[in-house]
Amino acid sequence: MHSNSTESIIWEGRPSWLNLFPSIVIAGVILFVTWGFALEKKPGAAMLGLLAAGAVPGVHAIWLSGTKYRLTDQRLTIEQDFMGTTVSLKEAELHKVTDWRARSSLLHVLINIPTRRGYGTLTISTRERYEARLTLGIIRDVYTVRDILRNTVETRKGVLHVHRHEDLGNPF
Repeated sequence: MHSNSTESIIWEGRPSWLNLFPSIVIAGVILFVTWGFALEKKPGAAMLGLLAAGAVPGVHAIWLSGTKYRLTDQRLTIEQDFMGTTVSLKEAELHKVTDWRARSSLLHVLINIPTRRGYGTLTISTRERYEARLTLGIIRDVYTVRDILRNTVETRKGVLHVHRHEDLGNPF
């Protein structure tokens, strides 16, 4: 994030651990295959399968733990750290945001019933040259975050006197 003392943080978040679901399914398939190797008395293949089954969600969890989302009054950033080192920083200036979409899958809806949380994915379209689309993958309270983003974008555009018709046309 730019070191601008006049920039205020509006919202910060991280991806939900629900993002691990596909990795856990893959690990389950690996364990199922590994069970077959164990039954056939192939200990080397079974051990390799057990290691892979643990590594898939483990590496994914490490990657997720380094992902940070930040909305300020000027920009939206997605920062990816790995073991304390920033490996990716995507950002979009709010006055260049043209659209946003929040959605929940059937799985998220079923999970939301007991928790009353709105888990889902927020996708933001922008006029940025290199980051035309940013995705906040499976976040908590996605519809609340969408509303916060909408209000912050409209406020920023008002401050800079950016009109709706300027958002249309070529994104570059």
